[in-house]
Amino acid sequence: MSCRICGLQGRDRVPGHVDKNPPEGHKRIMCIGEAPGYTETKTGMPFTGESGQLLRKVLEGCG
Repeated sequence: MSCRICGLQGRDRVPGHVDKNPPEGHKRIMCIGEAPGYTETKTGMPFTGESGQLLRKVLEGCG
């Protein structure tokens, strides 16, 4: 039996997004997440939820 409450059933895989051409002056770094959350599953993009927002703030703070 699977959950069908929110309509995300069957969308439990979020492919990784790789920007092969980052903007000029940007460093290349790869972040690997453990599991997609609700927002990531809904948008189909990794690190788009609250954890992703926090990750971006931390990385921006590092320069």
